[in-house]
Amino acid sequence: MELLLDTVNLDTIKKYADVISLAGVTSNPSIVKKERPIDFYKHMREVRQIIGKERTLHVQVVGQTAEAMLADAHMILEELDDQVYIKVPTDMTGLAVIKQLKKEGIHVTATAIYSEFQGYLAIAAGVDYLAPYYNRMINMNIDSDYRGIERDNLGIKRKNHEARGFARKLRHRGKTRKVKGTIKERRGRFNDVPSVHERPVSCENRSWFGHWESDTVRGKTGRSALVTLVDRKSRYLLSQRVPKVNAKNVTQAMIDLLHTVTPKRVRTLTPDRGTEFAGYREVSQELSIPVYFPDPHAPQQRGTNENTNGLIREYFPKGTDLDQLTDQDIDKFVRDLNHRPRKVLGWKSPFEVFFGTKLRLI
Repeated sequence: MELLLDTVNLDTIKKYADVISLAGVTSNPSIVKKERPIDFYKHMREVRQIIGKERTLHVQVVGQTAEAMLADAHMILEELDDQVYIKVPTDMTGLAVIKQLKKEGIHVTATAIYSEFQGYLAIAAGVDYLAPYYNRMINMNIDSDYRGIERDNLGIKRKNHEARGFARKLRHRGKTRKVKGTIKERRGRFNDVPSVHERPVSCENRSWFGHWESDTVRGKTGRSALVTLVDRKSRYLLSQRVPKVNAKNVTQAMIDLLHTVTPKRVRTLTPDRGTEFAGYREVSQELSIPVYFPDPHAPQQRGTNENTNGLIREYFPKGTDLDQLTDQDIDKFVRDLNHRPRKVLGWKSPFEVFFGTKLRLI
């Protein structure tokens, strides 16, 4: 998290610039209007002179159309300098502008963010900073958006009676949950394994790094799959593709993935009960860690990994042919998810939490 002043008052900026650890200054049209009549660009050049080039300066566009916003952005950069971060509202028009500005190599800050979903869209568009309206997000009933989609598709006529409309764009694509225990199990299972109830307290309360959960995400043909490992404390993801889902391939993939992590961050492993994890003893011996298994039909006991697999399905929906993905494709989605801010982490990303670094979020 970085501290920025949301003002264009020169006296205020001078007062705090050398007193606090100030990362930069941000402005918006409503703040500018509160000041006495000013030559805007001259005034912002004075702001830049006060804070210097080592601090960031964020200036918002005022246009209402994509063309006007882009023109504003180019004018700001021309009048000030090419290190300015252009603030763009996160609506559908703004998202298109953000993508275009990033194609041009321009620094962008997404503003007017009222919900988590808007923040995710801005991140996907490639912004450098997020500037959410935090208090308004807390005060607004964000869930009403989802109820409106479920009730009447936000007032927009669906293509047919069975169509889910905008619900298809939501996280779970408008699908309802199945009642636990009502789904017939088609995969093999094995018994007499160490129980999840024997896990140490540090694993249950997520107080230490290194307690991992594991599963597979299968592709179109049912042959190739992604082996996923998620740290319970930080939600940090590791993933590798295997050409065929069997115990040998999955075991080796887990060993390879966990060998990329410092041994102090590998304490326990809790995989799914599928027979592809039958090589757990080899994993335990190779990494010198205990392995535990959840109860039958209890995916909630590996909720961290199940939730992450749901996020992965946003990138690769069911039916995706994983054989067509490149290693670069897989590396990219892992990197994207590890840098995606999470509410459960106090809006830090898994990467920040796991490695103790900072993502620029304002």
